[in-house]
Amino acid sequence: MAISTFNLNFWYGQKKVIHDMSIDILEGEFVVILGCNGSGKSTFLKILAGLLPYREGMVTIFHQSLQSISIKERAKIIGYLPQFHNPVFPFTVEDVVLTARASHIFSLPSKKDYDRTAEALKLIGLQEIKKQPYTELSGGERQMTMIARIMAQEPRILLFDEPINHLDIKHQFEIMSLLKRITKELNITTVVVLHDVNMAMRYADRFLFFKNGQLYAGGGKEIINTETIREVYRIDAVVGEVRGMSFVIPYMPQ
Repeated sequence: MAISTFNLNFWYGQKKVIHDMSIDILEGEFVVILGCNGSGKSTFLKILAGLLPYREGMVTIFHQSLQSISIKERAKIIGYLPQFHNPVFPFTVEDVVLTARASHIFSLPSKKDYDRTAEALKLIGLQEIKKQPYTELSGGERQMTMIARIMAQEPRILLFDEPINHLDIKHQFEIMSLLKRITKELNITTVVVLHDVNMAMRYADRFLFFKNGQLYAGGGKEIINTETIREVYRIDAVVGEVRGMSFVIPYMPQ
């Protein structure tokens, strides 16, 4: 088991936002978390990344308690990409990816660091733009650069919070296809928070629907039905299939 939570609870101050969350995620699995805004998706991902300390319950990473894993070791195992990452300095794409290998802020990169950076750039397909300034890239190119940066860490788990938000349709498909390929080729465990149910159905192995800080439903495509959509999103929908591809079309009753 790559990730396991048991009776996980979390509060922001006096407000409880995660309720008795028990979830198992297998190694090499591509899992998408879905749900309304405020349902606890991003908070749950931050807990898995070790960014939010929890007081109740248990989180294990490859059968080891998350709280017992040092920050340095956690960074080697888990790659986390938040919703927002604003460029500050005009580093090249290569430099941005290389920063993932820096164990100390003033240390010089080693040959291994440069080799891993080159491998990550090749894996993501960024060799041709590696000398371009990050600040001059398109939204899709920036996202791919950040994915390459994470891959330079050689993680076993990827956690992505809305990685296709604000991207056009073409780049959304490119990013999701890239993540699915990485997951399967390298047997990495990938957990992605999305709002787009249709995109999730195209790529995910399994789905977790959150509602009010709780796991409402978890499973394969069979759990994506009109009842689930109505209960989770408070909206009606048509769920169907065309040319072997599943889809959801939401609508408001007139």
